[in-house]
Amino acid sequence: MEPGRSPLGEPSLCLEVLNTIATAPPPEFEHIFERFKRASIRPGIEGSGLGLYVVHAIARAHGGDVTAELLEDGLVRFAFYLPLQCPVEARE
Repeated sequence: MEPGRSPLGEPSLCLEVLNTIATAPPPEFEHIFERFKRASIRPGIEGSGLGLYVVHAIARAHGGDVTAELLEDGLVRFAFYLPLQCPVEARE
């Protein structure tokens, strides 16, 4: 995606976060927003594999989206987008 471009196709608020800890290797990375998916790189860390799934579901429920980009230096850039305009169905 082009920097500064919203995947929503409309004016939106974007919150970006850089993750500096080890992440899923590239073959697993494309599945990080799926329910119960955990990275094999950190087997000693407890968790249910629901965190990013829930973040994605919340964004979508509000007309938004979440993206993740694996950067060359091992960092992951997460971008949380919410539309600036309230969806019509939410106003009624």
